[in-house]
Amino acid sequence: ITAELHERVTTLGRALGLRSVSDSKVLLRAISRANKSLSRVNAGMRQREQVTRKQGRILDSIAGFHETVPADAAVMDVLAAIADAAPEVLGGAAIAAIYENAGEDGWNLVRLGEYGPRSIQPVEPPDEGMGLQLLLEEPTLKGSITSLVPWLVPMIDLDPDDLSIVSIGLPCERGGSTVLLIARDEEPIGDRTELQCLFRTWQAALSAAAEHEFTATVTEQLAESNRSLVEMQRTLARHQTLATLGEVAAGAAHEMNNPLTVISGRAQLLQA
Repeated sequence: ITAELHERVTTLGRALGLRSVSDSKVLLRAISRANKSLSRVNAGMRQREQVTRKQGRILDSIAGFHETVPADAAVMDVLAAIADAAPEVLGGAAIAAIYENAGEDGWNLVRLGEYGPRSIQPVEPPDEGMGLQLLLEEPTLKGSITSLVPWLVPMIDLDPDDLSIVSIGLPCERGGSTVLLIARDEEPIGDRTELQCLFRTWQAALSAAAEHEFTATVTEQLAESNRSLVEMQRTLARHQTLATLGEVAAGAAHEMNNPLTVISGRAQLLQA
């Protein structure tokens, strides 16, 4: 096969005006070019395979998240599901979340653990420095906890010197905006662009949970207002009834007063 290949390459080379090149050089050059082309193809296929594997893991995480979080989940349920999904895709455990109160002007700090939220307390983020607005505007920020959110250090019982974190901003237009803090152990499985679909899924779930809680709060307030209105209507009806009885009694007393006055006068005359 090798001898026939040399002969055929030589014949084609002469036909193409390559008589000055020896048979072995032509063959080696063709093989070298073929190897380079195959190497580029293999490198591209490996790169596409890595991207596909990352995207597959992200899609699996999104699917698992949807299976875990019901449609009527509360904010705490969503945060627990996010904390459960974070280590696999983000390369670290979720240690805390700062989320916007539903229907209120304020923020809560939720300390997250292996089994979901451990404690909740109100916080007042500073207006200057690394405030929540900057953390929400940036999809991801990396650094130590003392450089990103130093005002949270007294509230989290972790060693701030060794704690390297990633801050993930999850803004929501109608409430439920959240800043997620991840203790970084390794790099995430994808870059910022590849993880956007996962972050958008978390944002949508948080926004829906906040909207659900706000609706439940408004519904309860409306029910309480309706109960108060019914009670006021009953009280007003009682007052109107008493007022009517008073008017009837006053009218009856007036009607009885005239004959009683005549009888009293005649009795006094008879007595005299």
